[in-house]
Amino acid sequence: MGKNTKERKLLDVSSDEFLRSRNRQEQQAKDTKDDASRRMLLFYAVECGGKYQIMFKEKCHLFSKLPKKHQGYMHDIQKILKVLGIEAKCPFPPLKSTKDDIITPAHYQEMWRYGINCENAKENGEIIEKSLLVALERLHELEKRK
Repeated sequence: MGKNTKERKLLDVSSDEFLRSRNRQEQQAKDTKDDASRRMLLFYAVECGGKYQIMFKEKCHLFSKLPKKHQGYMHDIQKILKVLGIEAKCPFPPLKSTKDDIITPAHYQEMWRYGINCENAKENGEIIEKSLLVALERLHELEKRK
């Protein structure tokens, strides 16, 4: 472990790496039967694909070189999609856990990763998955316009 374990710097990612990650995760999601695992892969595919598109739009090859306003999105797919103008086609509702926590779209991946139980999980999961697939479709459309 290094000296700066308290202040961990985010790893830098190139636009090509985001694109490759989107493609890999999207493909893996198609082959995954488990709902939570598939949705988590789709979530990360949307996040990576969205960040790739923002970098392309900003003519930036490294994430660290993006304008600061774009570097703080972390996992907030709603904000990422909003920057690209496609958020309206992809509704992502906040969910309520069985422990009364509100889970926003920026934290969906934690819900699936940790197996957090939510109210109306089946119905909401289907809605979210459909929105993730629509978001990926829109991201692919943006890519074709280049």
